[in-house]
Amino acid sequence: MVASQKAAQLFSLGAHEVGRSLSELTFGSADLHACFERARLERRAVQLKEVERVLASGEKLYLDVDVTPMPSGAAALAGAQITFLDVTQARRLRLELRRANLELEAAHEELRATRLELRGLTEELQAANEELETTNEELQSTNEELESMNEELESTNEELQTINEELRQRGTELNETHALFGAVLGSMHVGVAVLDRELRVFTWSSRMSELVGVRARDAAGKHFASLEGPLALREIAASLRAALEEREESTRTIDGEGPHGDALKLEVRVSPLRGDGMRGVIVLVGEVS
Repeated sequence: MVASQKAAQLFSLGAHEVGRSLSELTFGSADLHACFERARLERRAVQLKEVERVLASGEKLYLDVDVTPMPSGAAALAGAQITFLDVTQARRLRLELRRANLELEAAHEELRATRLELRGLTEELQAANEELETTNEELQSTNEELESMNEELESTNEELQTINEELRQRGTELNETHALFGAVLGSMHVGVAVLDRELRVFTWSSRMSELVGVRARDAAGKHFASLEGPLALREIAASLRAALEEREESTRTIDGEGPHGDALKLEVRVSPLRGDGMRGVIVLVGEVS
């Protein structure tokens, strides 16, 4: 085998490749061997279109291959000439042209659909215009009714202002009640926690924070048994469920830890929350002297 300078560069062939069989070279492929055999047997030129070749850099080339037999006599062949034509750029341009044609066809179809849509919109606008004229007449009649309703609303607004004043007074009373409730909780020597029906913290007194070691803002809305602190709150989980489900009260003494690490004995009393339509648990925690 011999190769031109360009073919040697394309397939990285050195002088040591001269004389080797085509099947031994790395650029040889099954299609190329089959093409070579076909040209030899049929004694005519055979072509392969857009054969892919990947270079060492990762770049892909596409080659048209022309295998032409070279006769040496009436029945013998001296060999074959293999011509490689780089059609990478032509293939790229053809694919881009095909893509552009598809986009152009899609644009034409979209334009056709848009024209049909515009035609339909024009008809709808004409119909809407007629409806608007009818609606305008109805609105004039409605406006007269609204004027009458406005007078009624003015009268209602006066009533709402009176109700609003009453609600403001009740809100003031409620705030005072909340302040009193907070003062009562703050003055108690025992910690108080009120839990809802899901055993989540609804109220948490300052004394409870001191004894349990959990701040009110960290406890609010949390499940009681999930709170982390010096006091082992999980120990009273069963008592909480019993108070909630069986309406049973319970009292037990558990070991705790003071703010300075000193040991404490704490009495924990769990009671069901009683009230109209209310359901929950009250937890009282106090030091055992």
